[in-house]
Amino acid sequence: LSLKDFKNETFISVSRSESRAIDDLLKQECQKAGFRPKILEAPDINSQIMYLESGKGVSICSINNLATTNKHLTMMKLSDLKPMEMVIAYNRNNVNPCLGRFILSCERSLNAKSFLID
Repeated sequence: LSLKDFKNETFISVSRSESRAIDDLLKQECQKAGFRPKILEAPDINSQIMYLESGKGVSICSINNLATTNKHLTMMKLSDLKPMEMVIAYNRNNVNPCLGRFILSCERSLNAKSFLID
């Protein structure tokens, strides 16, 4: 399946104020696929999942999205979409002893290595 196969569907996306990056990604990828998406905005991720469950449309999600664990929804990889890059941001001067464990947990769950951007 490709994104173009869903050109006549309503895309459910969290509001631009909630995630500008997701909104931009959806519009850019649909434009590359040759169509302009019909978008239903959800105020937050939980509402987005409820809209999906009720059959109001489809959504482009990260593999780490909460929707992936929902037994009422089906996930499919689209051949023309690249995996979304994920980063973690935190204050360099943070002395919270839990920070190291949090970073390690993220590295393990995302199968990634950490790096610093100067």
